[in-house]
Amino acid sequence: MRKAAEAQLAYAPKPKPRSAKELLHELQVHQIQLEMQNEELRGAQLALGESRDRYVDLYEFAPVGYLSLNHDGIIDEINLTGATLLGMERNKLPHRRFAPFVATADRDRWHRHFLNVLARDNTLTCELAFQHGEEPYFYARLDCLCLKQVGKESVVRIVLTDITERKTIERKLRDLTAHLQTVREQEKASIAREIHDELGGSMTAMKVKIHQLKTDISNDINALALLEQVESMSQLIDGAAGITRHIIADLRPTILDYLGLLAAIEWQAAQFHELTGIEYLVNCIGDKGNLDKPHSIALFRTLQEALTNVTKHSRASRVEIEYHHGDDEVMLSVCDNGCGLLEEDAVKLGCYGILGINERVEQLGGTVKFDIPPGGGLCLTVIVPLPERSI
Repeated sequence: MRKAAEAQLAYAPKPKPRSAKELLHELQVHQIQLEMQNEELRGAQLALGESRDRYVDLYEFAPVGYLSLNHDGIIDEINLTGATLLGMERNKLPHRRFAPFVATADRDRWHRHFLNVLARDNTLTCELAFQHGEEPYFYARLDCLCLKQVGKESVVRIVLTDITERKTIERKLRDLTAHLQTVREQEKASIAREIHDELGGSMTAMKVKIHQLKTDISNDINALALLEQVESMSQLIDGAAGITRHIIADLRPTILDYLGLLAAIEWQAAQFHELTGIEYLVNCIGDKGNLDKPHSIALFRTLQEALTNVTKHSRASRVEIEYHHGDDEVMLSVCDNGCGLLEEDAVKLGCYGILGINERVEQLGGTVKFDIPPGGGLCLTVIVPLPERSI
């Protein structure tokens, strides 16, 4: 640095001659300025160090993990929280691929998500399961953003948030909801049996008594007025019996228990046509006839709710119901040729019973999908995986 200064001085204009006293004063002023500048630099350096330490603490010990991946999905850098979540020492993580830390079942989903992040300019979010070695799963939400710079490789910034506790609570809530659904269905079945056995039996006995009374007084000319009253009572009993049968069917169709889901689907479709006049078609592919009660009840209730939505909102003239019972999953779809699902109606799906369908299907690990067929209308498709014991 001294040589560079001397080189610049050699080419600088020659100063006018000055006395030694003036030169000494000038040097002393410069010395004081340099000392003041040095003091300011030391203060700025100290403040910068404190700021750096503060931001290092915020970065390293944040409640969420921060990491950067290159365009090949390899970890460039990661904070201490992220390293703790991934279950590995921080200095061993750079230059390692991120994908192996994702649980095997979610790895394909991660690859698709990562490709989407590279192609987009906005933050994309997904939730994945992670596992390291023999340690138990933990679940995390990933907020990913791809930073693109001209002439440089893309970098993906990820915020890793541990959501294991939330997932555990959600699972417990699903289990509780499933239990409550089971209890409710059992209670409905019990009420239906009580109505059938007690009220149905009483009505049958009344019908027999009235028939006997009609026989006894039918030949008595003086009892014609009484005979009309008896006939009216008989009609009222017939009406009450019909209402009772409808209540029992709504609570728990016996056809579902005795003949299985396919028969119950065909029966429900026929009841739907009788009530609304809407034409219907039921297609069955590969029914194995051995579906367990939880799956049968969930799919049957889904069908009921879907047909209710068609009646209330679709203005359809035709409905097609398709049921497929495969080796690994069951599929139920209800498609209509109505007005479809308007954008403003999508916000109200919870009011239309779709929330209940989602809850039932999610409890069984299934999915619910809405499509608009080429000819218009709406198609609700439910796919539920089968446990091994049901295969």
